[in-house]
Amino acid sequence: MTTSETPDASTDPAQRLLDAAGPVFARRGFDRTPVREIAKLADVNVAAVSYYYGDKMGLYRAVITSIRDKRTSQFPAPEVGTAPAEETLQRLIHTLLSRLLTGDETSWESMLMAREMEQPTEALDELIQEYFKPLYDAICQTISELVDAQPVVVSDVVEDAPSNCGDALDSAEALHTETLHSRTSVSNAKVANASGADWRAEALVPQITLGVIGQCLHYRIGQPVIERLIAPSVRNRHYDLESLCRHITATTLAVCGRGNLIDYRLKLETIQTKTPKECR
Repeated sequence: MTTSETPDASTDPAQRLLDAAGPVFARRGFDRTPVREIAKLADVNVAAVSYYYGDKMGLYRAVITSIRDKRTSQFPAPEVGTAPAEETLQRLIHTLLSRLLTGDETSWESMLMAREMEQPTEALDELIQEYFKPLYDAICQTISELVDAQPVVVSDVVEDAPSNCGDALDSAEALHTETLHSRTSVSNAKVANASGADWRAEALVPQITLGVIGQCLHYRIGQPVIERLIAPSVRNRHYDLESLCRHITATTLAVCGRGNLIDYRLKLETIQTKTPKECR
């Protein structure tokens, strides 16, 4: 262990166990981590694990919770509904990118979180509910507001063409009518389909939200590839956190029908991203 990973002898036994466990879990994984090794590093009796945390899983959950709480405190999500949806979306994306990209990629915290995603344990459900889902729900709510604000336009059915236009026109008219019917059916699905479900809420909004998360996550896990594809000078100008936030925000707004991608990108270039604390 490095000096920074060595538990502080002045702390209480429960904290020493927590400090010692994190790096070991990150390096070995939950299944391959012996409790005795953690207890030895923490300079406590092995029974202390059961006393303070119940069992090894309890200690592991406590480590995951400490990482989660630290990131949430550092980068709190903005409250939805207190600002225009476009601004809220940008702040939510900034929060997500900050949680993913800020910090040392080689730290044991990053290693442990990545390992939990790749080799999930019982702790994953709680991590999703307490850490990932609140931000996911906030993005969904914001995108739903953006999408629902867009009018659904259905073209008027054209008048019947003169009969002397022949079979070709009849076929074209039939195709046009079928297309209009299809558009109308999709539009009406917003109100209610045969099962009463809202197709936007069930599919469109979650898929756009997952697309946002996917873009943000790509710049985290795809960093080694990006470094080899994009020149350093270009990365320094256009791939910092603020630039990526503007790009993903503009892309998402365009997908939601809020305007042209390039126009939004140029507009966002002139706007400084506000953190939740600055907006209070």
